[in-house]
Amino acid sequence: MDAGCDIIATGADSPASMQAAEKRGFYSFGYDSDGRAFAPKSFLTAPIWDWSVIYNDIIGKLKEGFTDWENLDYWDGLESGIVRLAPLSHLVPEDVRKLIDARTEKLKKDDNIFVGPIKDQSGAIKVEEGVKLTDKELLNMMWFVEGVVGTIPK
Repeated sequence: MDAGCDIIATGADSPASMQAAEKRGFYSFGYDSDGRAFAPKSFLTAPIWDWSVIYNDIIGKLKEGFTDWENLDYWDGLESGIVRLAPLSHLVPEDVRKLIDARTEKLKKDDNIFVGPIKDQSGAIKVEEGVKLTDKELLNMMWFVEGVVGTIPK
């Protein structure tokens, strides 16, 4: 916050960053749950992974005799219900809500959001025009996209 961030986000299942943001008058994004009870004057929304979708799929496969656990990857997104947003807080303006709803519906139909050109934070092209990053490339990304402030520890 001292470095000039506008909104605080976390990748931890803890309300601490939301509470710190609220204490200092910043907005925040939670992680993996609806955190508005912990920071009602700060919390905007949070990404949520609904594990029941995966568990139901696995149980269904087991009932059908599934035994190949070696490569059971799930890369589903909004379209499957595995990924969703916590309900938007009252702090999110109506015009922004409409944009979020429209973008969510678009992503459910076409999740090609990691398609080039994509630049890193220095402005260098990291993904060429029309090239889509694979899941493996996304998992191994060791650079920030243009506009992100920060460094990755080595």
